[in-house]
Amino acid sequence: MREVDLSRPPHSVPLATSLGGLELADAPPPRSPAARSAVHALALLTVVVTLGYLGWRLLFTVNWSGWWLSVPLFLLEAHLGLRMIVTIVELWDTDTIDPPEPVSSLAPAGLRVAVLITTYDEGPEVLLPTVTAALGLSPAHETWILDDGHRPQVRAMAAALGARYLTRPDNSHAKAGNINHALGVVEADLVAILDADHVPEPDFLNHTLGYFEDPAVALVQTPQEFYNNDSFIHSGGDGFHEEQFFHRVIMPGKNRCNAAFWCGTNAVLRVAALDYVGGVSTSTITEDMHTTLRLHKAGWRTVHHNEVLARGLAPRNFAEFQTQRWRWGAGAMQSVAMENPLVSSGLTPGQRIMYLGSALSWFDSWRTLGFHIVPAVVLLTGVAPLTVPFGQLLAALAVVHLLHMSTSRVMSRGRLRLRSTLLFEVLKMPANISSSLIYLRPRKLSFEVTPKGRTGTGRSRHSVPVMIKALITLDVVAWAWATATMAGLTPVGYPGRLPALAGVAWLLINLTFLALAAERIHDAGFGSERRAGHRVGLSVPARVAWSGGPGGGDHGVTAMVEDVSLAGAGLVVAAGSPVPEVGSEVVLTVFLGAVPVTLTGFIRKSTDRGSSGEHSLGIEFSEGQWRDLSRLANALFRAGLTSRLVPVAA
Repeated sequence: MREVDLSRPPHSVPLATSLGGLELADAPPPRSPAARSAVHALALLTVVVTLGYLGWRLLFTVNWSGWWLSVPLFLLEAHLGLRMIVTIVELWDTDTIDPPEPVSSLAPAGLRVAVLITTYDEGPEVLLPTVTAALGLSPAHETWILDDGHRPQVRAMAAALGARYLTRPDNSHAKAGNINHALGVVEADLVAILDADHVPEPDFLNHTLGYFEDPAVALVQTPQEFYNNDSFIHSGGDGFHEEQFFHRVIMPGKNRCNAAFWCGTNAVLRVAALDYVGGVSTSTITEDMHTTLRLHKAGWRTVHHNEVLARGLAPRNFAEFQTQRWRWGAGAMQSVAMENPLVSSGLTPGQRIMYLGSALSWFDSWRTLGFHIVPAVVLLTGVAPLTVPFGQLLAALAVVHLLHMSTSRVMSRGRLRLRSTLLFEVLKMPANISSSLIYLRPRKLSFEVTPKGRTGTGRSRHSVPVMIKALITLDVVAWAWATATMAGLTPVGYPGRLPALAGVAWLLINLTFLALAAERIHDAGFGSERRAGHRVGLSVPARVAWSGGPGGGDHGVTAMVEDVSLAGAGLVVAAGSPVPEVGSEVVLTVFLGAVPVTLTGFIRKSTDRGSSGEHSLGIEFSEGQWRDLSRLANALFRAGLTSRLVPVAA
């Protein structure tokens, strides 16, 4: 362990940590007129070629003698083409909003502001950073914790930190009911809604309230970003995650048609607009999208402000990912079945197309399932779904898919990556297919909260869904059968060796992504979460003090913090230094920033590091020290989550 001179200013010690996907945090600059024209030309070419390809496929290539396979394949391609065209419409212009000037000490027109933090069972380690950051926002506002968990511990936290605490007699209608109850108590004109884990940045209100100078604006939504960049949905090591395409590209594109919708958190809403539509919708389990649909039908304006102003916890494993996806999909199907945006009155044509794009996305998994089944069926039966010469088909597919990939890459502004997209199309299949069936049989559903914080005592692995196992089995059987068929060992015949090899290649690509999905689901690193709070890797000096132990008296030792959360810390002590025994009560002072943070806790783990002579200590913080924990949270998040926590050297 390197020596630490505690006489040096603490801020001169570099913090080796990052709290999220930072490289992709900022929105790309608006395109120049020439660049925009070039992108539009490429998009129009893609639309024309896609429609031409689909017409050619229907009129000249369908094998009607094998219609039971040929027609479903054509419908799958038609859905892919339609989705591409709708996405082009959604992304036609993502730079239509000019942000207003930030507000400073006063809200627009003297409007009263409140920050509402909804919570049910999230632990204090998750909730406290959000409350701390919300209290520090400007301009002047009230911060309310809406606790559907009815927890004395959370009430005590609110009292210690200066936040308002609110609960209700029952938990009817889950989050929507929680917010509606608060709207009847809190005196505010604008309410910022934050989930328990979404920590706002210092400028959250300053950069969003200016939109409400327009009395027609009912909602300002900001992107969802995350500070646990080791989550299930992150990939690539640069902060990229599976939801960025939606939040950073699709949603800004909806501004063009006044179709941006509330995403549940990181948003500011006008109370009068909510009152106008009867409050937050309680008819579906996605209260956010359904409420926005009603606001749009009533003529209100909504805005997506494309700047990261809060970060939360992304799903850390497949179970959380699937729970969240199913709820979103099922709620969207409830909303569409209840108030179909294609026929509901009050919406503009542009809004109808935008809602259509959002609704269609939940059926993409049926297309993914079909594209996984078709090559296996072709190889098992020998039925050719197309009648066109193989070379002609290959050329047509190459042109269409090259255009689709090029257009997607350009219009997505770097937020769509082929490998990640194909992998998550597989991972989303079980939840999306199940939730999309709600459209055919609408029914009342219960709201299921995505778990945050500790979900288990060990790293238990998650099981692979039956659907993915079945597809893997089908592909392996079809591969073996095709190999035997090309060797003349089965009664099935193929129309040619090249088409057969192309079918095998298609199947092996499918099998590869199925295997990658199964591996990710079963990865122990994405198992049950045994930590109560998100742990941040650090390298900062600290001092541990305790009383008693061998020889009695008071003791103190210099240490280096290796990681820390709001539940505890991991430290390393130099060789030859005294160490407290497991179970000892200690006082830990962490030199994190200009003012040290001091906390009490207990030694839960003490490990000798072997030949180095160093010693590892695990400290669990004591309960109830809310103000000190708040200072720690403020130190960890003090510069805002879109900047690396590396203080300027002295």
